[in-house]
Amino acid sequence: MLLSCLGIYSFANAPGGEGYEVYLNGKVILQRFGQDMNKPHTIRFTAGTEQEQISVRYYHCGQPGKKRALLVKDNQDNLLREFHFDDESKAGTGMQCRVGELIQLRKNEADVLKLYYRSSEIPGGRLLVSFISDKGIAAARP
Repeated sequence: MLLSCLGIYSFANAPGGEGYEVYLNGKVILQRFGQDMNKPHTIRFTAGTEQEQISVRYYHCGQPGKKRALLVKDNQDNLLREFHFDDESKAGTGMQCRVGELIQLRKNEADVLKLYYRSSEIPGGRLLVSFISDKGIAAARP
């Protein structure tokens, strides 16, 4: 009987998985799930993309996120800006901001900005992506 139960539960689907997606104007430009979440990733933007919309969807193993925020930090991990979002009513609700809101936080054109996600489920935050603004390169996949 015990072996039967173990056999049945070993094939049961786990409810969701942890991961995130980054969108630019509604198109996925980055997806990270499982082990891939720890890989470094950088997105470049060019002048003229300031009005474009960045959206982040974070997945907490199928559970809605609470006390969600996107944090923007500089190269020295100084907090430059915090964007707060309502609690999710369903898992994977996007958090949006304009590219220009991120780029304007740079002190000079060479600055790299880091975007973190924080919630009650991840109080220490998680690095999602680094942003570089470069006049010669359009928004691109990492």
